[in-house]
Amino acid sequence: MPKNSESAQAGFYPMRVQARYGSPVEKLYYSRSSLPGTPWPTPGAIAPGINPSPLDDLIFHGGKTVPQMGFKNIFLGSTRDWQQSDIDLIDASIARAMQERRLNNVMAQYFPGSSLSCDPLPPMILGGAKPAELDEPDVQKQIVALFKSGQLGRSDLGSTIFNLILPPGTLLRLGDAASLDGLGGYHGCVHDTDAAGQPVTLYYSANVYSQMMPGGGQNGIAAFDLSWKSVAATLYHELNEFRTDADVTDAIRTKNNDVLGWTSRQGRECGDQPIFAAGPNSLDLVFQEIIAGDSGRPLPVQFLYSNVVHGAEGPIDSSDSSQQGAISHAVLSGDKLQAALAPGSHTLMPFAAAIDTVIQQRLPELTKPGVVSVRPGYQASGGWITRKPAIVVTVDRKRDDLAPGDRLPETLNGFAVDVREAGPLQRLRGAHPALYAAVTDRARPEYQLPEFPLERDLNGRPLPAANLEAARAQAKPKLTYQPPAGVPLDSIEDTFTITCHASPEAGWLQLEPFLQGVNSTLTVGMYDFTSAHILDTLRGSLIGRRELNLVLDHPAPDRTQDQSDDATHDALEASLAGRLNFAWALEARDPHATAAIFPSAYHIKVAVRDGTSFWLSSGNWNNSNQPAIDPFNDPSGANAQLKTSDRDWHVIVTHKKLAALFEAYLKNDLNVADSHQAPVAAAGAAAIDALASLAAPDVPAASRIAQQFFPPRTITAKMTIQPVLTPDNYPQLMLELINSAEKTLYIQMPYITPSDKPESVVLAGLVEAIAKKVRAGLDVRLILSSFAKLPNIEQLQAAGIDNSLIRIQNNLHNKGIIVDSEVVAIGSQNWSPPGVTTNRDATLIIHNAEAAQYWESIYLHDWVHMAVQHAAD
Repeated sequence: MPKNSESAQAGFYPMRVQARYGSPVEKLYYSRSSLPGTPWPTPGAIAPGINPSPLDDLIFHGGKTVPQMGFKNIFLGSTRDWQQSDIDLIDASIARAMQERRLNNVMAQYFPGSSLSCDPLPPMILGGAKPAELDEPDVQKQIVALFKSGQLGRSDLGSTIFNLILPPGTLLRLGDAASLDGLGGYHGCVHDTDAAGQPVTLYYSANVYSQMMPGGGQNGIAAFDLSWKSVAATLYHELNEFRTDADVTDAIRTKNNDVLGWTSRQGRECGDQPIFAAGPNSLDLVFQEIIAGDSGRPLPVQFLYSNVVHGAEGPIDSSDSSQQGAISHAVLSGDKLQAALAPGSHTLMPFAAAIDTVIQQRLPELTKPGVVSVRPGYQASGGWITRKPAIVVTVDRKRDDLAPGDRLPETLNGFAVDVREAGPLQRLRGAHPALYAAVTDRARPEYQLPEFPLERDLNGRPLPAANLEAARAQAKPKLTYQPPAGVPLDSIEDTFTITCHASPEAGWLQLEPFLQGVNSTLTVGMYDFTSAHILDTLRGSLIGRRELNLVLDHPAPDRTQDQSDDATHDALEASLAGRLNFAWALEARDPHATAAIFPSAYHIKVAVRDGTSFWLSSGNWNNSNQPAIDPFNDPSGANAQLKTSDRDWHVIVTHKKLAALFEAYLKNDLNVADSHQAPVAAAGAAAIDALASLAAPDVPAASRIAQQFFPPRTITAKMTIQPVLTPDNYPQLMLELINSAEKTLYIQMPYITPSDKPESVVLAGLVEAIAKKVRAGLDVRLILSSFAKLPNIEQLQAAGIDNSLIRIQNNLHNKGIIVDSEVVAIGSQNWSPPGVTTNRDATLIIHNAEAAQYWESIYLHDWVHMAVQHAAD
């Protein structure tokens, strides 16, 4: 491989290096790693027969794995460069580690139907002068020379890896990456021919003698107190990555995913994620000395990634990788490791099983008249969740006039009984399960109930989840989503002009002139368009030969609408006639579409003007997201609408290339949808909307009046902007954004609905990433909307996000993330399972400190003045 070829384009390749957390090498490889070919689909689009797995889980791509392997350690330099004790300890410890039964039990999950073995070959000291440094061409040249000279022996080359171990002080390089910058080692292969001219493949690893340097810093990854231990841990990392992904070098060379063995969706091997997850101050969580069963002596190893516990895992007694076996995997990983790395259940509290036992034993005392359901949970006090375990009982109505025999006990077996009043959907679920399923299928995601696996009915039976499959028995044909050809969603570094602004104070003040400035064409993707003042402005702006391309969803009615989405379409059709190119979105529940791509929402809010600029937002074209007010010049006149209007973030970007990108995706959606349109009777649409209305809250929330209004800010500067779309690239980019936080992580999101269902795996991974930042001690804050009820807060607390980090802001519609006051994400993806995977949504990740700090000032204002710790049942 030519020098610099891989590291110069690290964003295109899977990892095959061991990198120290936070180092330049880690940033070069880990944060930019990816599969060499077509990206692996996220769980929402996964092929039939492949079980969805958490975001960092390893996926088998079909390439070579080596369950029965051998290795030979080759120590570079001469006997003058090595202490014999180091050689003996390294050689003996790695041989024992690769044969240790309880460590191999972790790796067995990647070799179904095969037994694992590892045979060490006699080590050798190469002799000769100690090299000052070694790059990969040097490594490959050395391996080929040893093979040609017969020094590699008669081993089975296809299943043997030759480990070049550098002497103290020698530097290792891989293109632009160096061991002084955090490179611990790497593995690969080189192709040659034998004496008969037959092709052979030689597998190798290169391993740094990791040590602290006299002048400061470290060469490699000095994870242990003694260098030989760090070398042994690096060898354990590389040998297991060879075992699970032997031909990664060929995958990089040919850009072919099918050559890979086991890697994550981000192209990371079994040793990579644990180092990153542990962080710079907790490497001892994954670099540990374990007690070997054969001798009782400690072995220095690096814990590797396990799909069963979805994180780093130490030695275990059972190789069972089934869901039943997950218990033994988790328990034997160690409490310290589990607390730091393993993602917990997102709905099941650690005490849930104990409380559920009490519920079943004393069910007659809990099933009083009016009780709807009972489950384990956290006790609520003063409208907020505490950390105290409780038996949560939901009742139809809270009443004070109950007879003594009809009252619920205050405690059972030492657990408080927390009584809460049911909402409309909870009552419907108890009384009419089939209707509940139909309503849940049609209702807006923010109205839907969080589900708890141990919630029981009056008979003690687990409550069934909403049977959406039955509700969708007459589902439309499903089309496979295809993005427009030749339009990659790459980040762009250039000079941009962006106008940052927020609703309710400045949304319409910027959107109105943007629409009025159309000269030729406006291309729009929109979830909801029900505002009369936006419709009137648009019709007035699109005069002469100006054209409108519009893809529109058909959601349930908005509480602030002036007209329906159907009426909006009809008005535009009448006004523009042949200058309107229109299609109803191919959304599974849209009555106007005969086929479906997006399962529950075409939720995007983007408008591209004249191919040169675009407006992107969290807000729809309705009255609550875009109120026609001017609180800067008429604050008293705006007050009434401010109480019912939403917080939204918007940005207008002037940049031809990025505008053309979004227009290409919107026009592709339009063209595909155009051939799957059907008329629908007004009565039929009204019946569907009426069904959805059963899930709406009884009383709409009222907003506080802001203490400060934030005028728009226009920034012209060189910056990097990353376009993000679902179902294209949102999960991996959002996970990377959250993982990049080092100081602060501020999130403003209407709701977060994690669960332990397969379709929620991406969302659960994002929630776990936040929880890791909480555990790392960062300043993490979440502002949710009034759609987040007490059960939602319980779920987040169970997932590791304490209630003290969460506040509720009425009429919050924003979906924004700010990292370290340097980077901001603004867009439309709600954090529901389809919202982060399979619906159509758009976000921009803007790498510009001025923009990030503009929205951070709004966020902190809302945290202090608009958000409270109080939620409804």
